Amino acid sequence: MSDYDDDDDHDMAPNYENMRGMGFICWREIPATDDEDHEDIQLNKKNKNKKKKRKLDAIETEQEIETPIKKVKKKKKKRSNETHMTSTLQIIGENNKDEVETTSNNDTIETAKKVWSDLHVSENIIRSLLEQKFFDPTPIQRLTLPAAIRDRLDIIGAAETGSGKTLAFAIPILTHMNQLLENNQTSYGQFTSLILTPTRELAVQIKSHIQIVCRYTKFKTAVVVGGMSTQKQERLLSQKPEIIVATPGRFWELLQENNEHIIDMSNLRFLAIDETDRMIEKGHFEELEKILNLIKNDNNQLRQKFVFSATLMLQSNIDNEKKKQKKKKDDNQDKLATLISAVGMSAKPKIIDLTKEFGTAETLTEARVNCSLEDKDSYLYYFLTLYPGRTLLFTNSIDCIKRLQSILTILKRNPLPLHAQMEQKQRLTNLEKFSNSDNGLLIATDVAARGLDIPNIKHIIHYQVPRSTELNSDPIA
Repeated sequence: MSDYDDDDDHDMAPNYENMRGMGFICWREIPATDDEDHEDIQLNKKNKNKKKKRKLDAIETEQEIETPIKKVKKKKKKRSNETHMTSTLQIIGENNKDEVETTSNNDTIETAKKVWSDLHVSENIIRSLLEQKFFDPTPIQRLTLPAAIRDRLDIIGAAETGSGKTLAFAIPILTHMNQLLENNQTSYGQFTSLILTPTRELAVQIKSHIQIVCRYTKFKTAVVVGGMSTQKQERLLSQKPEIIVATPGRFWELLQENNEHIIDMSNLRFLAIDETDRMIEKGHFEELEKILNLIKNDNNQLRQKFVFSATLMLQSNIDNEKKKQKKKKDDNQDKLATLISAVGMSAKPKIIDLTKEFGTAETLTEARVNCSLEDKDSYLYYFLTLYPGRTLLFTNSIDCIKRLQSILTILKRNPLPLHAQMEQKQRLTNLEKFSNSDNGLLIATDVAARGLDIPNIKHIIHYQVPRSTELNSDPIA
């Protein structure tokens, strides 16, 4: 649109309403209006009987008035050209900015592609990683991928929750599965990879991570966990998934039922155990040991093993196993050493330990609130009101969760519970709601929520003193 009114060639006043959105400012002098000129000309025409000199004066006056009008018309044309030039410059500038941003993005993508390629990741996996804007591998991934993919070593790793441990074993597994397919050493529909994890929620989370990075493959992943009907999980296994993420209890149950897809583990090329320190706790260890002994019996020398944990210093556990003490103590150290032995790790696995013994993540600030038992709930409510944001509240018992849920619901804090007595569907629903709410509040037992990787948590509260230092350091990792 022009800066001027097109209905009247003589109306040269600028239309400032139309100029406000433009990227430049114009200044110019405003000439005399044409209405006054027109009136002078009409008066001169009425005086036809006056002297010729008066007529000539009138004509001369008219010429003097026309001159600035013509100059203004030229200014208008010049102004139009300047406007066009400025607008063109603006467009060119915006295009250049877009080109610079596009070039910068392309450079970032190419750099990231080279980084992942240097870690020996297959192209279809890299494509998925870049689409998810995973441009920079985490420290645990940088250390694990070359050893696992290029050197084909067994891996024992320890790193904080949220450090990228899942992809540290998932990417090598998927990359090797691609290579096995290319070399006709396996086929779709064969049970190739088993990932064992202590909790249902963690199993679902691991599956979602794997599905993200194997988007451009045809591999299928299934979750085998308690809390879901056996018939439904048998239907999932009938689809012959190559990758199974399972909890030990339900997986052992299906093995006992001789499920045809998983009973033959001769083609099992990859075994990963996540949250290993949790696996040695009561309720997991017995079934896990049975599964590992069954797997170990086939003596498959080509099988690659991954053992990951969030808090334990695994080197000391391996040393304990090497000593082969005659009288084993009934503690977690000996159980973990037994587990590592049962997995059938190679003589020289790659050991990667990025944890600090019983420490708090360096990115966190830790504080203690001193108060009486009677004031504890009041202090908790005050903290939640004063410091909004996604908050994870840990307790030591389910009874405490139920009591706090009632109190905080009355106070309109809308807490979401998470504990072992809940149905599996409700637990997953609450986790999803919590992850999608910027001001969500999740009340959980430390065991139920341990090992979960929930993004953007602002505050973590231990309502009661954790039962052990490991339980304190793992959730706040």
